[in-house]
Amino acid sequence: MEPIKPFRAFVSYSHADRDFAARLQRRLESYRLPRRLADRVTPLPGQAPGRIGPIFRDRADLSAAADLSQAVQQAIAQSSALIVVASPDAVQSRWVGREIALFRALNPAAPILVAHARGAPDAALPEPLRGDAEPLAADFRREGDGPRLAFLKIVAGLAGLPLDALVQRDAQRRLRRVTAVTLGALLIALGMTATTIFALVSRAQAVHERTQAEGLIEFMLTDLRTKLRGVGRLDVMESVNQRAMAYYADQGDLSHLPDDSLARRAQILHAMGEDDGDRDRLADALAKFREAHRVTGALLARSPADTGRIYDHSQSEYWLGSAALKLDDLATAWSAPTEWTDWFVSALSS
Repeated sequence: MEPIKPFRAFVSYSHADRDFAARLQRRLESYRLPRRLADRVTPLPGQAPGRIGPIFRDRADLSAAADLSQAVQQAIAQSSALIVVASPDAVQSRWVGREIALFRALNPAAPILVAHARGAPDAALPEPLRGDAEPLAADFRREGDGPRLAFLKIVAGLAGLPLDALVQRDAQRRLRRVTAVTLGALLIALGMTATTIFALVSRAQAVHERTQAEGLIEFMLTDLRTKLRGVGRLDVMESVNQRAMAYYADQGDLSHLPDDSLARRAQILHAMGEDDGDRDRLADALAKFREAHRVTGALLARSPADTGRIYDHSQSEYWLGSAALKLDDLATAWSAPTEWTDWFVSALSS
């Protein structure tokens, strides 16, 4: 059998305390000593500086064995300290007592540390450890030292360091960790706040720009259109209408636009359809009036009591019926006023 490597400690425990022993082993092997204290602890061969070192915990169930295995005996011989998990079950365990006796025989000058896991103190300490020279005890119970201080007591006993120095460094380490987490959370909150402010400013800017653009469109549909029709400049009017429609095309998904913006777009379609009619492009006019009719109908359905929406849809009804009549599309021509009449009667009755 190959020789067993040195261990910082051997953990002796009863079968009932195996979970506690496993957690303690993992915490000890993963613990990193504070930087200013690490150079005061000599690492075991092959062990990185600042680490406690490997901890031996026998994973075999010894209940059916006649005596301690050879591997356990070698591990005890190669361990610098013994950690006894104290509990009422440990008091009843013959293996805990044998491991304590063997450790004392093989390492008479090495420290024995008690990790009090469960039970009252007078009912948890194995018999071999009772006497005039009781070992260093770390009470993991909440009514005792508590898990954190008890763990630091075990670390101090294994590393040969003053407990107060470890407690002070541990408090500083926790403070730095809490400070780092707090600063991280603060930075995240500041970032989210800045992002929110930027989004609100961008949205306000977008609304402002849209308001300005649609104010210009309103002018194009009213004063400018009246003046251009007065001088017979249908070509300029068509260019103005195309520019207005290009603006709405650049907005992407029109369903995201406010209702007033959609109503202005319908007015542009009315104007373009009217201009197409003046140029005898009746099919083009009818297509524009159909689209305007669809939009104003949807807006009216959302706000049936809004007089502005009623007026806009009545305009769509008029233009759609007028263009269809000129094209001898009697079905469309009759359906428009009929739909309007049905809605008007329904509105009055309600």
